[in-house]
Amino acid sequence: MARSTTFLIDFLKYDIVWEVLVGIVMLTVLALLITSFFKIRETQKAPRRGFMCLKFALFSTFVGTLLIWIYRLLYILKYLSVLNASQRGDRSAETGRRLTDWAFFFVRIGWIFIFATIAGVGLGILYSWQDCHKLRGIVQWVTYGFVSVAMIFDLVVLGTYESNTTDYYEQLRGDRSNFSSVGGNEIPQFQEVSIAFDFLLWVSALAATGFSVAVLLRARKIGQHWQNAILLLIASIMFLICTTWGIASDILWAIPRNVSQPTWTTVLSSILYYVPPCIALALLFAIGSRNHGGLWSTTSSQHGHKSFQ
Repeated sequence: MARSTTFLIDFLKYDIVWEVLVGIVMLTVLALLITSFFKIRETQKAPRRGFMCLKFALFSTFVGTLLIWIYRLLYILKYLSVLNASQRGDRSAETGRRLTDWAFFFVRIGWIFIFATIAGVGLGILYSWQDCHKLRGIVQWVTYGFVSVAMIFDLVVLGTYESNTTDYYEQLRGDRSNFSSVGGNEIPQFQEVSIAFDFLLWVSALAATGFSVAVLLRARKIGQHWQNAILLLIASIMFLICTTWGIASDILWAIPRNVSQPTWTTVLSSILYYVPPCIALALLFAIGSRNHGGLWSTTSSQHGHKSFQ
């Protein structure tokens, strides 16, 4: 008992530091979002629409980092609940489990917003050039479709988790002698649902990376937004790495083993799975916030290059 308490306290300390770091990124993005409303607005239709896409992307970044921050905050509350479970009984343990369910719900929504951010930045750059009309339309509808499907999927996952948690503790309170066996069958189901969502997220990251490559190639040909296109590609690659790590973590958790997962793998998973894309996108908006030639540049494509058809 003392060893497990020490283990939880160590994780609690780590999560507090993690919250501070993500909070700094979140506040930076919020400051950039507020600043963006004071940028000079171009009167032409295409650049204005590009600005709208970029501001939506910046807003999505803020919401995504906020939800990821809330996710870890719920984990802190969960650890506190587990630490108090020995004094307060099953109700405290049930609260901790429900906090975990909602934590993963929020972080999955956060990832959906991160995907929308990458798509929004790329669309904003293309709109500022008045270029790639067909590509813009395809990306917009794919983004709408993915966000809708992912949101519904996440609600289904949350409902499944909450239903199993309710059944587990109702049976547990009805038969305390059956504590170890009640509710054990939902673990494979949880793993299957988690892997399915992470695979959907990985496919979206792959598509976002491909779109970022297309924007980079176009920026190289036109000679504008080159630095921003590179930063967008870096953010997309980090997103892809994180989602790949998420699938790998799901597979590792699904493999039967007699020993618990080492602490360092859990810490590394949290760092690789949540932090890099948020930092990369914050840098994208921070570095690209210059008025002349930056992310908010109003210059459009005047070079006579052919658009993607």
